Amino acid sequence: MLGDRRIQLVRTALTAAVLVAGGVTIYLNRGELAALTQLSAFALLGLTASLGAFFLTTGYTFCLLVSMLSVRLSAREWIGLTFLTNAINYLGPIRPGVVAKAAYLKRKGMAYSRFSSILAANGFLVLLYSGLAGLLLLLYGWLTRGIGSLPLVAVCMALIVVALMPFLVPLFRLEREGRFRMLVNNAVQGFREIRSQRGKMAAVGATVVLQYLLSACSCIISYRSLGFEMDLVTALALGVLLSVSNLVTITPNNLGVQEMVMAYFYAMTGMDFTNGLLGAGLIRAVHILLTFGLAPILTYWLMSSAHLRLSALVSARDPAREEPQA
Repeated sequence: MLGDRRIQLVRTALTAAVLVAGGVTIYLNRGELAALTQLSAFALLGLTASLGAFFLTTGYTFCLLVSMLSVRLSAREWIGLTFLTNAINYLGPIRPGVVAKAAYLKRKGMAYSRFSSILAANGFLVLLYSGLAGLLLLLYGWLTRGIGSLPLVAVCMALIVVALMPFLVPLFRLEREGRFRMLVNNAVQGFREIRSQRGKMAAVGATVVLQYLLSACSCIISYRSLGFEMDLVTALALGVLLSVSNLVTITPNNLGVQEMVMAYFYAMTGMDFTNGLLGAGLIRAVHILLTFGLAPILTYWLMSSAHLRLSALVSARDPAREEPQA
């Protein structure tokens, strides 16, 4: 318990530090904010549409993964859960939205330990396709610009190898009795069921690639609407990078961290760091408005159809403490 509080304190301090650093950077370069006057209603509408499509794609990816463990979600459920999860994730740095999602699926008969196999499968697939996409982008850069990086090639290859291992090697089962054994074996069994369905795995992979494309589209619209340079290759690379970085969250919904990563990568391409931060900040602003603008409506739609109270999901206990099921 004391360790959890210390971790929470560290995460809160990091959140504050990142936000302060971002605020100071923008203040010191406040003259650059004039770019915001170039925004048009059409650009904002396009950015909102691309982010909305990204939301729906991530939700459908989750829906496909859940269906591989014989749990069916209606469009109302997976859309509502997507926006609810994003909203709750802004309330804490340890993805509390995942707990709410797990609690909802628990009411549909899915044990928390099996839910963990969905998270694992999603993470490994993101790593796999991120590595493959990274290699393709590096190859394109080498063929068209003569630019290459062996360290980045090595990183991409490492991602691919790590991601493929759980899909190719035999998965173990613990033979000892006890709660931990049941938790591990439930998760392993769920992962086995997922990896045996090659067709659905390919469909999940396609939706992950679509997420990269939509993320790239959002980047292009955001930066170009502010008058900054952003080509398709850079935007795709940003989309892949963000997918990997968002697997681990440090601040609520990676607020501040995502923007710093985007600005740093933008600066590495020879552009201005502050411009990179402004473009990323615009995406975040629309993301927040979209999340909290639609989450209340879609959450009510979801809760009313399931005859649940939101408090039943928000106050759900940590899945790791759930009693295992055979």
